[in-house]
This record gives sequence, C-alpha cells and structure tokens, in this order.
Amino acid sequence: MGAKERRQRRAKVIPALIERDGDRCFYCGCVFGTRNRAPTLDHKVPRSNGGRSNVDNLRLVCYRCNRLKGNQSEAEFLSSRALILRRETILLQQTVADGKTPPKRWFHHAGIVWLGEGDWRCEDCGAASATESPTRVICRTQRAAYRTAVLTTRAVTDS
Repeated sequence: MGAKERRQRRAKVIPALIERDGDRCFYCGCVFGTRNRAPTLDHKVPRSNGGRSNVDNLRLVCYRCNRLKGNQSEAEFLSSRALILRRETILLQQTVADGKTPPKRWFHHAGIVWLGEGDWRCEDCGAASATESPTRVICRTQRAAYRTAVLTTRAVTDS
C-alpha cells in the first residue's frame, strides 16, 4: 500500500474514530492541536504484536501519547507512570487555560525538609529548589491526589 492509499484510508477512518471515541485523545484527554497534540492513529494491539489496522484495533490519540505508548499493549500503557504524568500535565494545563488557578493544596509540600539558606526538598514528591519558594512549586503528590479525587467524582456523577 502506497502513501497516497494510506492517506485516503486514514481520511476515512478518522471520522469513524471521532464518532466512536470523541474528539479528544483517547488516553490523556487533551484537545487535538499541533505538534505534541496532533492526532495520530494508535493500535490497541501493536502491529509488532500481531495487531491489525482495522477500525476495531485503532484509537485516535495525540502524538505525545502515541510516542509514550510505543509498542506496549493498551492495558500496559493505561497503567503506566508515563500516562499518569501526562494526564496530570493535561489537567493542569486545562485548569490554567480555563482561567482557574490551581488549588492551593497543590502547593502544600507536607514532606518539606529545610536544608538551610533557603534550600528545601520535599520528601513526598522529590521536588527541590535553591531559588524557588515551595509556595510556588506544585507538589506532584498533592496534584496526583487531587486528580484521583476529580476523576472519581466525575465517574460517580457520570454513572
């Protein structure tokens, strides 16, 4: 199959995937755009593992998630640390884009250790700085807890 045939087939498949899965990245939920958010086709079962290129085995995902997933199965990627961090990043970007400020609890470093001369390290999330105040650095542990609470609340209200 040549490049022209692949483009034509892709042009037919994308509307079907948008109809089935929606117009956001299947994995991280970002709105499609350019560069790392450009829409790409991903195989649930990778072609390297015998996956076919039919609509049932395809997902419409952003470029970044497709690169992060690589040749992992969908189940492996859904439980990966890389996807969790990507979803947290998208949640933060959407919060800021909506004109909202991140919740104050995101900036609370419960495991803070002061090292002297303004240097600090958070034992919980691993953040550290010699120049930035901890009140201006988001604690990854707090953000993850907030994200879990938001997703749990959405799942309960959707059902």
